[in-house]
Amino acid sequence: MTTQPASGTASSPSPAAGSSLRPSSAALKDQFLQLLIAQLRNQDPMRPMEDREFITQLAQFAVLEQLESLDQEFKQASAFAQLGAASGLIGRTVAADDGSGSVISGRVSAVLVDPAGRITLKVGDKTVPLNAVRKILSEEG
Repeated sequence: MTTQPASGTASSPSPAAGSSLRPSSAALKDQFLQLLIAQLRNQDPMRPMEDREFITQLAQFAVLEQLESLDQEFKQASAFAQLGAASGLIGRTVAADDGSGSVISGRVSAVLVDPAGRITLKVGDKTVPLNAVRKILSEEG
């Protein structure tokens, strides 16, 4: 006789306490689907999964999909907000860390977005990340 796995017995790799690593939403979705399939395969034919349980799991999956979509929309909105903030710096004088411990200052001549979506500023002849800006001076200098 095959029994349905007890809920909570499926193990997933969990990051160590204090770790900033999290499974991706695609990995969580795959784990959820694998668990659902395992439950359906291993259920007792004499006691099939109740309709309510199945509907609850489908609803949980729908919520997971919506949260994943919402997460993508928030990331896109954040990127647009950063781009807007960066474009407001064009023509302004800024002071920024250059990555080697030195501070450079100069007028922002361009905003660049690399293929990974990172926003950088062209300050004089150097390129600095937007998050490296430490001071924004008045438009007069």
